[in-house]
Amino acid sequence: MLYLCALILASVRCVKYKDQSQVRKNGLYNRLRRQYELHVVTRLPKLAEEIQKLPLETYEANF
Repeated sequence: MLYLCALILASVRCVKYKDQSQVRKNGLYNRLRRQYELHVVTRLPKLAEEIQKLPLETYEANF
């Protein structure tokens, strides 16, 4: 789960703009990205605690 969240954050950071019209939307994109990253980063410690509390059988059943 933590790996998945880290992967999502990395992919959000790696988005590149090729078109000038997309660059103009960059302000809105950056604002939304900051809000998303803040939400995910503040939830990561809570998610890590919840994952550690889960029994091992839960992981085995999901894979």
